[in-house]
Amino acid sequence: MIQTNSRGHDQCIRSGVAKTLQHSEETALKFYQVPGTDEALRIDTADQTARFEEEVMKEFDDIFAPEPYINLNNGAQVREKLIESTAYTMHPTAVISDGFIKKIQRQFNRSVLDSRVDIIYEYAVQYHTADNIDKRTLTDLTREKKIHFVTQDIDVVGTIEIKTETPRTS
Repeated sequence: MIQTNSRGHDQCIRSGVAKTLQHSEETALKFYQVPGTDEALRIDTADQTARFEEEVMKEFDDIFAPEPYINLNNGAQVREKLIESTAYTMHPTAVISDGFIKKIQRQFNRSVLDSRVDIIYEYAVQYHTADNIDKRTLTDLTREKKIHFVTQDIDVVGTIEIKTETPRTS
């Protein structure tokens, strides 16, 4: 037998549980727990959060336009954009976790990687050759151009070093 603290539910709830489980009301009352209010709210919040996250991933490019100069390394900025989104309007009880924000940041940084590499590469080839460019040089260059945030989450610098090894054709 399953222990329950929900035996106090009214006739309508017991009847619904019994009907759903295809049992009599007495069997439902005896063996099954009907969630209390707190548990029902927790389940609803979890469902809303899952649907919200799914919607955000479907509308990702609309919510987070793939602009290489946008810095989304600050979690507060990501949270603000998520709250302003249509997905959040549709699922207002959703919880925006730090883990989901990190996932958004990683996906955004991956989506703009090629554009960022091209931008830094264009700066780099103006002043350097494949012989005198290294990770430190590229890091200094991004700081000088005030775009150092592009190298925080992904290996832009490593990608640029590889790109400089191939001959440039214009």
